[in-house]
Amino acid sequence: KHETNSCQNRLPAMTQDEGTRRPLELIRIDNHGKCHVQERAADIISQLHGKLAVVGVAGLYRTGKSFLLNRLLGSQTGFEIGGTVNACTKGIWVWGEPIEIEQDYHCLLLDTEGLGSAQRTTSCDMQILSLCVLLCSNFIYNSMGSIDEQAIDDLHLVLHLAKHIHARSCDGDIQRASALKDYFPHFLWVLRDFHLRLVDGEGQSISEKQYLESSLSSVPGHEDKNRLRNVIKELFKMRDCATLVRPLVNEEELRNIHRVPYESLRPQFRQQTENFVTKVFDELQPKAIQGTFVSGPAFVALATEYCKAINASAVPTIQSAWSSAVQEQLRLCQRNAIHIYQAGFQQEMHGKLPMSEDKLHDMHKVAKARAMDAFLTPRLDEATPKLHECRSDTASRIKQIFEDAKEENRSASKLLCESVAVDLYKTRIECKLLSTGHDSFQSVEQLMHTWQQLRQEYTATTAGPAQGEVLSIWLFQQMAGSVQRLSSDLQRAADGRYGRLKQKYSEVEHSRRRSESVERLLLAVPTMTERHLIPTLTEQVRCYQDAVAKRRAGLAAVDDLHGQMLSYQWRLRVIENQLATADTATSHPSAVTRSRSTCSLVGSVAGIRQQCEEVMATLGEYGTHHVLSPPGLPIRRAEAEHQNGVELLQKLATETFEEVTTEMRQLISGETGNLEWSKIAAVLQDRQRRCRNQLDEACA
Repeated sequence: KHETNSCQNRLPAMTQDEGTRRPLELIRIDNHGKCHVQERAADIISQLHGKLAVVGVAGLYRTGKSFLLNRLLGSQTGFEIGGTVNACTKGIWVWGEPIEIEQDYHCLLLDTEGLGSAQRTTSCDMQILSLCVLLCSNFIYNSMGSIDEQAIDDLHLVLHLAKHIHARSCDGDIQRASALKDYFPHFLWVLRDFHLRLVDGEGQSISEKQYLESSLSSVPGHEDKNRLRNVIKELFKMRDCATLVRPLVNEEELRNIHRVPYESLRPQFRQQTENFVTKVFDELQPKAIQGTFVSGPAFVALATEYCKAINASAVPTIQSAWSSAVQEQLRLCQRNAIHIYQAGFQQEMHGKLPMSEDKLHDMHKVAKARAMDAFLTPRLDEATPKLHECRSDTASRIKQIFEDAKEENRSASKLLCESVAVDLYKTRIECKLLSTGHDSFQSVEQLMHTWQQLRQEYTATTAGPAQGEVLSIWLFQQMAGSVQRLSSDLQRAADGRYGRLKQKYSEVEHSRRRSESVERLLLAVPTMTERHLIPTLTEQVRCYQDAVAKRRAGLAAVDDLHGQMLSYQWRLRVIENQLATADTATSHPSAVTRSRSTCSLVGSVAGIRQQCEEVMATLGEYGTHHVLSPPGLPIRRAEAEHQNGVELLQKLATETFEEVTTEMRQLISGETGNLEWSKIAAVLQDRQRRCRNQLDEACA
């Protein structure tokens, strides 16, 4: 149920501005009877996607049609209401703020120019009525008073609808009326200033709809009257009626009813008006043709096609107009879908190329889904002609755009990959291949390790479909070439080193052979000298060893003599002491006794002195090796310098080897040629050192 006072709350957000909260001219009919769809209203309606209900009001002029529409808006003002005999509304007008019934479901309110005006012809009235019936899903016919013959006669234009409107271009006269009923709107007859009681012939209360059906019943014997009644019943399968009493008693207030507060109107009128509003919204149905709901853009296209047919003095054909409207709608949907796809897809791609094909395909799927949702926004029936064809064509165009994007991505990817590959190859591989210093490649393994690092860096810095292509073709080709080049360089270097080593080996071998010859000569030369040197040295060593043995024996005898000398020296001193004592003690004995003792001691001393002289003579033979210490002190012995003989032997050996060296130099200067002297000197010094060691061991 839809409350009257809540109509304003159903307005969509897209039209909430002061410029649209007023009636807008939808179709203008000029003085020549030409119909023109107005751009401002068409733009607003074209924004409405989804289902669209259209409520239109028609009827004789100055009967209060605009007031009914204002009450549907829940207001006393809106559509212009006049209090003169002149018609206020020209052509067809629409309220600028479509009513939002629910999500994706809006309602348009159409106000038409009054029929029967002196300023318009019957042909113009027929155009207005035809357009209102063709465009509406709920048609409200407004009249004054009850349904009588005059009221029915005022609907005589309905008789001509079958002639002025065709369902199909091939329909005959008999088929037209029966075919049109499937396209005609719900019919609601509003009776203004209705004062009758709703009762049947028996006085029983009846509903407004029953009253309408009773009034449209055939009258026996009046075929002309029945014809109009039958056409109304045949064309409008769904029909109803609403009655409204006079809103005001005062004629002056009635002429300015739009200025009178709604609460000041008659309570019965207000109740009937609210019932009318409730009935309209309860019976509201979306506009549909051939089972397909008409959207805002399709509605504008239909109105345009109908106006074209009327302007061309042709009969508006619903199916033809619908087909044209659908085609136009499909064309607009296709253009909108492609625009949405391009805008979304290019926005996602902007500044991100190149990228992987999977990511590009995901972006394509998202953009395509949005585009196809926009394409299907009008929610045309699947059986709509050319829907599948247009959908396939849209998908093909989107696919072509995607293919172009793929090619662009492939070109960008190839350009980036080749640039990165060339740069990496030059900085990582080529510079080292051209280098001859320590930073050059020393082995193929080192080169392959660098290639592995280059491949990882290349994969991290590139993207797109050409990544693998450039890697597998260009980089692998460069890799093979670099390996071959490095192998050749290493082979040439190895060959060069082998040649140099071979040459050096030949030189070393030649030097070795010459050194062996020299060594053999050197080994042979000392042999000639040893025949003169070695026996002399051996004899000298033997004599020295004998001298050392004798000296050791002499030292032992000296030590023994030294001890004896000390003993005799001590004894001599004791005797001297005794003599001195004897001289003192025998101062009074007889001279004979003292003389005897003195002679004995003197003899002992003489003997001791002789022995001391012998000992000293013996020591003189060996040289001064010892000194006598005073009595009571330890004996100190000075060892003789017995190394003089060894030094003499070494001096002899040195002089001998210097003679050998001189002899060898004379020999080498004539036979060895350019042989290095350091090698010969080393051999001689080694032999000289061995001889000295042998002499030292012999001397020891």
